[in-house]
Amino acid sequence: MRFAKILSSFTLLFIGYTLVNGSTPKHYIVYMGDHSHPNSESVIRANHEILASVTGSLSEAKAAALHHYSKSFQGFSAMITPEQASQLAEYESVLSVFESKMNKLHTTHSWDFLGLETISKNNPKALDTASNVIVGEFLLRLNENC
Repeated sequence: MRFAKILSSFTLLFIGYTLVNGSTPKHYIVYMGDHSHPNSESVIRANHEILASVTGSLSEAKAAALHHYSKSFQGFSAMITPEQASQLAEYESVLSVFESKMNKLHTTHSWDFLGLETISKNNPKALDTASNVIVGEFLLRLNENC
């Protein structure tokens, strides 16, 4: 009974230490620049090999890999820990490693910017004025030679 309490205490401490020190896998993108591989399969194989060097095995590397970039440049995205990302960043063949972050798009909220959503909810007659609105963007390029 006492051994079980001690074991559970150490388990909780270990889990807490792991969470505090950021050992939770996150989505990282590893950019390796131009590739000189003849086909996509060889790029994927090379990506798995370098990922296996930090995950410990080829099977763990394949499980961690989410996407392989092999058309225009070489790279991959994977679920790895911050420590593994730091290890990958030290490789000569790796140009950069950065965490993938979700950005909120602002361009899809044009109706909110115009206040049309608020108008239509409060006043059903306002639908007539809001129905023929075209939202667009004009680009103006200035030429220095003019």
